[in-house]
Amino acid sequence: MLKRLDKDFILSPDLADAVLDIFRTGKPFLDYINRAIDYCREELQEKR
Repeated sequence: MLKRLDKDFILSPDLADAVLDIFRTGKPFLDYINRAIDYCREELQEKR
């Protein structure tokens, strides 16, 4: 996901909350991808 950050966003007093919401939105996808990577690593280790 790409999010363009404008001056109003960066200077907002709610910047920390806004950034936290963005990270919370992306976390489930990152968890999914990391599980897939871990699975592949485990499979490769078992074949060695």
